[in-house]
Amino acid sequence: NIGESATSAADAEIQLTKAGVSVHSILSGALAGDLRLAAAGQVSVADATTTAASAMVQFGLAGKDIPHLADLLAAAGDRSLGGVHDLGEALAAAGTTAHQAGISIDSTVGVLAEFASAGLIGSRGGTAFRQMLVKLEAPSAKAATIIQQYGLGIYNATGHIKSLTQYAGELHDKLSTLTDAQRNQALATI
Repeated sequence: NIGESATSAADAEIQLTKAGVSVHSILSGALAGDLRLAAAGQVSVADATTTAASAMVQFGLAGKDIPHLADLLAAAGDRSLGGVHDLGEALAAAGTTAHQAGISIDSTVGVLAEFASAGLIGSRGGTAFRQMLVKLEAPSAKAATIIQQYGLGIYNATGHIKSLTQYAGELHDKLSTLTDAQRNQALATI
């Protein structure tokens, strides 16, 4: 229905404006990105706009970044359990914490898609990711001892957070000599 489509597009423009997206950015691709996300994710234009605008705000991005966000979320929704709506819920739970930790939107969405593929879908996955980051940034005394023992700090020598890929590789490599029981206990403590 053309009337419904026009109304949805107008509503999307209003939501983008509320999120601080300029008219120029809306006309230069932000609206088109939201419409592509809605179609790819099989969600309403309103839901797609809310998801993209929230991610934009959480990660300190601009309206010009919405087409990339839309493509990123659509691709992640296609390759994981759940979909765009579930990724939006996961981002709502973890996005701000991930951004504050210095993790990019691309890496965050990648981790949340992997969590979803493992059954941690929607806000459950986002909450698990947020808790993981908080525990790694401010570990308990017991966890700090294990982290130090195996050289597993989440920060590099300059005090910046390591990439999640790098940290996962270090976990794999530095704990590979442990028995399953020892590795599981170390990870559970951390």
